[in-house]
Amino acid sequence: MKLVEFCQSNIEKTSKGTFNHLMDNSDVDVMDYECTNDCGVCSRTAFCIVEGKRIAAKTDEQLLARVLEELQKGDEPDIFDYIKDSL
Repeated sequence: MKLVEFCQSNIEKTSKGTFNHLMDNSDVDVMDYECTNDCGVCSRTAFCIVEGKRIAAKTDEQLLARVLEELQKGDEPDIFDYIKDSL
């Protein structure tokens, strides 16, 4: 299961729609923290952390699109999946 992390302050300011959308997705583990220690980004833009990677956007709608794209990238098999399956 993929992990997406949010700062509570950023949810309240700019990323509530993305947070709510992902909470409804059973394939994603969504965590919200009081603070993610990304105050510079948090104060200026919508953002969250997807599998350890910070994703930011100007709007909540753009953030959701970028997060969904990032989550989809992770579904693509890599070379190690092929090697493991052939053993």
